[in-house]
Amino acid sequence: MNRIVCVIVLCSIHFVSWGQGITFREANLKTALERAKSENKPVFIEFMADWREPCKYLSREVYALPEVADYFNTRFVCVRVDVSREEGLARQYRIQALPTLVFLDARGKELRRVEGVRDATQVMYWAKVLSGDEPSMDELWNRYRKNRTDWAVVQRILQEIPIYSYGMTSRADIEKWQARVE
Repeated sequence: MNRIVCVIVLCSIHFVSWGQGITFREANLKTALERAKSENKPVFIEFMADWREPCKYLSREVYALPEVADYFNTRFVCVRVDVSREEGLARQYRIQALPTLVFLDARGKELRRVEGVRDATQVMYWAKVLSGDEPSMDELWNRYRKNRTDWAVVQRILQEIPIYSYGMTSRADIEKWQARVE
């Protein structure tokens, strides 16, 4: 009888924890970078504060989606940094808005920063581009330059421009894009 109760409890724990969203396994950035190097994966950092509603929204409405969680849990080493507790790290990364999502390569070089709350489409766009599963805007633009009558590429650029431009965080990003268009 005790074995049956034990099996039921273990199965309940498994099913309750299954599908809970992105798993932020690492307690700090240093161990996340070590794991990223050993697994040859990029790092996803969420700079957040548990008292901020936009941060709560991401956890509840974006990270909890099975397709988002599965993608991030298999392709990234994920770490959550509470800026209230890690003020030095927040200063080091010049965090000015919450939430701020930072993608790093396995060596710790920043690949992309996305500030503010985003929906699942925008979060997945950057994750797929940075993990190499989708072409970047630069790649699409180069394809267009090679063949200006490739309407599939034109359509893809037009579909992704709103997501891409919404993710821009600096004047330099905007000027870089404008230089390409001109």
